Amino acid sequence: MRFPIRNQIILTFSLILLAAIGFLSATSAWLAVRLQERVMLQHLQDVTSTLESSTFPLTANVLKQMKGLSGADFVVLSSDGTPGVATVDVDQAELQQIRGAPNVGGLQAISSGTTLEIAGETYFASHLLRTDNSGNRLLVLYPQANWVAAQRTAAWPPLAIGAATMAFMSIATVWLMRRLSRRIENVRGLFRGISRGEFGEVPVAGPDDEIADLTRSANELSRQLLAMQQSLKQTERMQLLAQLAGGLAHQLRNDITGARLAMQLHGHRCHPTTDGQDESLSVALRQLKLTEEHVNRFLSLGPKHQSSQPVPGSLQDVVEETAILLQPTAEHAKVRLDVEIESGCDVDVRDFDTVRTAVVNLTMNAIEAAGSGGAVTIALNHDRDNCVLEVKDTGSGPSPEVAESLFDPFVTSKPEGVGLGLAIAHQTAADEGGRLSWTRDEGQTVFQMRFPNAIATGFDDSRFGTRGEQRRRSQKLFN
Repeated sequence: MRFPIRNQIILTFSLILLAAIGFLSATSAWLAVRLQERVMLQHLQDVTSTLESSTFPLTANVLKQMKGLSGADFVVLSSDGTPGVATVDVDQAELQQIRGAPNVGGLQAISSGTTLEIAGETYFASHLLRTDNSGNRLLVLYPQANWVAAQRTAAWPPLAIGAATMAFMSIATVWLMRRLSRRIENVRGLFRGISRGEFGEVPVAGPDDEIADLTRSANELSRQLLAMQQSLKQTERMQLLAQLAGGLAHQLRNDITGARLAMQLHGHRCHPTTDGQDESLSVALRQLKLTEEHVNRFLSLGPKHQSSQPVPGSLQDVVEETAILLQPTAEHAKVRLDVEIESGCDVDVRDFDTVRTAVVNLTMNAIEAAGSGGAVTIALNHDRDNCVLEVKDTGSGPSPEVAESLFDPFVTSKPEGVGLGLAIAHQTAADEGGRLSWTRDEGQTVFQMRFPNAIATGFDDSRFGTRGEQRRRSQKLFN
């Protein structure tokens, strides 16, 4: 038979407490009865002592007054047992009982004498000897009904208080049991839900006690398990995506490499101009190379395995190359693409290609968000501690459904989107010691990548080979 622990604790405590209250009430009642008996006995002893030692005759009026003072009846018996003056009528049968009552030298207790039935009423009888040597005896008859009534009067207050206390304790115990049961049941229900995969929470109700601590711990466990479940789902998606990507990787890479080689061969055969007037073929080749990098990065989700060391580069070069790569895309989408570079703002980044990929993703998203007739700005400026790269667009901004988790993997509002571009950009900024954030400012969506000013500005173009040349070409293009 199941016996809940709350019942074990509360019922045991309640039974002990009720037993203690009952014992104290009974003891108090017994002491009250004993005290009442002493008071009554002392009063009766005073009256009988006066009668026993008196020298005046015990007339009917005297006994009647004594009865009024003590509540007892009195019968005067002669030396031969014949009843004389009395406050109660005695017949012959009762007289025989009175004659057989033993003599005592004093009244020791009200209920210690002989019990007599006189006139249909029960008395406690005690014989007392007169001190005047007359041989008369004084019979004290105390009504048993009066004695019982006095006992009840003395006993009922402590018993009533004890009963009321026990009733109150019973009600309080039941109330406490139900309250604790509800709180414990809530926690048990939460764990039942967790066992079924339902990771909810229950309110922390009642006083701040151990059950409240248990409830908070259970809620925290539920939140952690929910986070773990979501993480496992993301991991499963990543694994599935990796499997799908693995099947397409070689084919895509071969196709892109073949197209890039064909365009390079075409460029060599046709001898394109090199005076900077037509760079469409160069841009196309770099777009194909960038696509290769996207495929490689897509396949490297999860643990990073780099086949070569990252190449550092200038953050200003990142901005200018991004603008060169995406200018045709912006023109095709009828979006104005602007570049704003604050003088003296430049830092090295550890992995030029990775940062450029992240900025390209941000700018592509901005072009799509701005739409036809919109505007996108890539700005590079600095504050006291950071060099800030901003990508701003005039679009409506992310939808409320994804705004809170915009940088989480697989979070996207695009029907054809995968939801990895912003997650990769966020991780890239963190790898560079910075951070990526976004906000809405004056009707624009602004993504900010902050890079610490750890390296002095002022790059030598010769360190970057063709990138220095690309910077000069981009300056001509955007001036």
